[in-house]
Amino acid sequence: MLYCKYVNFYNESSWPEVNIQKIIACLKKILPNNVIEKEKESLLYLNSIDKEKNFSFYKQAIVEDLKKPLSIYDLNYYHSSENYKEKNVITSNKKIECVDLLLYDGFLVQKLFQKLIRKHEQELTFSKLEIIITDKLLCTFDESDWRYHARSLICGNPTLISTSGIVEGIAKPRDYYYKLYFFKEKRDIVDELKKEYNGQFINYNDPRINDIIEGLVLQSLFYFINSGEPFCHDRNCRFFNAHFQDEVIRINIKEKKICQRHKSLLNKYNQSLFINNNCSQNGEE
Repeated sequence: MLYCKYVNFYNESSWPEVNIQKIIACLKKILPNNVIEKEKESLLYLNSIDKEKNFSFYKQAIVEDLKKPLSIYDLNYYHSSENYKEKNVITSNKKIECVDLLLYDGFLVQKLFQKLIRKHEQELTFSKLEIIITDKLLCTFDESDWRYHARSLICGNPTLISTSGIVEGIAKPRDYYYKLYFFKEKRDIVDELKKEYNGQFINYNDPRINDIIEGLVLQSLFYFINSGEPFCHDRNCRFFNAHFQDEVIRINIKEKKICQRHKSLLNKYNQSLFINNNCSQNGEE
């Protein structure tokens, strides 16, 4: 069992609904012996006027072909094409109307952030988990079907959580896709379906996003605590690896249950971390 004593958040998201302090308050109830904090400044200074700096960072990880992995995550890899441009984010009453839905290789973005964190003279250790919330649509290459798939969570240090991945990477109700396909010629079909399925999936600027992020953070912690096995077979447990939006909403918003096995693991972790903290303090004294 690894002790991720410190959990450190970086908010790279432009969503006004993402409330890191609220997420931290909820996590402290489950993990009372952890030190959970938010960095005051973004790693990429998203709110600055220097948009080119932000885009040049991510440009290396843009996926051009869903069937071709990016140079086995070579950090020196750059696209030959200079035609890529980020889609503008147009806001009206602080609501996102248009988003950047280019695909980005999640593992390569993770390595780029590792390099950036070390550049800021911060050492990456198992005792301190860095969590980065981003709007970029992250994906990973799956060799079973030889294509990229959108992801909401990339475990590791740093852990990456994608708001766009929560919206686009977790499947909506099957009927939604059937109707979208059969009525695709209809001009306002997307807006009509959003109204019809209102509340049944997480959308952009959804205030429920904090509960989903909270659940993903718990899963990312258990990636270390439980030796690389963050998920649960119990469909009602918050550690269940949900693939559909209704499952994500049920386990993270409607019920928020943790199975007996994971409760025991959490109790063991919290008790062990408490003892570990006391031993460290006594040693210092």
